[in-house]
Amino acid sequence: MVKTMEADEFYMCAYKTTLNQGEDIFLNIDMKNELIYIMASIEIEPKHQRSLYYIYVYDIKTRKLQIAPLTIFTYGYRDAGVEMAIEEGEEVSAFLKEHEITREEIEGYRDHFLYDKVLRDWVEGNGERSLFTQEDHGDYETQDNTFLHLGEDWM
Repeated sequence: MVKTMEADEFYMCAYKTTLNQGEDIFLNIDMKNELIYIMASIEIEPKHQRSLYYIYVYDIKTRKLQIAPLTIFTYGYRDAGVEMAIEEGEEVSAFLKEHEITREEIEGYRDHFLYDKVLRDWVEGNGERSLFTQEDHGDYETQDNTFLHLGEDWM
């Protein structure tokens, strides 16, 4: 059984402002559970529309930001033999090595989406109504699982 959310419980929007070519950000706000989901991607392999896919979940009540393990996602069509999502550590690692994507690049994109795009635009958009600044995002805990499934010695 699928539960439909009331309009005042869940809000979703595509985030298109100030993005570079190949970048996408989507925000989902779950008002009932006080969670903000941020999904961001950067296209890496245009032929199959494959992207590095980042998921951030911020729990408003606990002030905890969780960053999910990195996923490779295919948008649009599916070719024969092309996975829709690559989530297993060995497969993600093989994809990253094949495309010569470094740990530093992955961290750079991860931080770029969160700090240079979403949080910067939030602070600028809310101006004096916000208690936060670009330099001070307030007190919150971060649990970064970006590389969790790749193992300690990955690249």
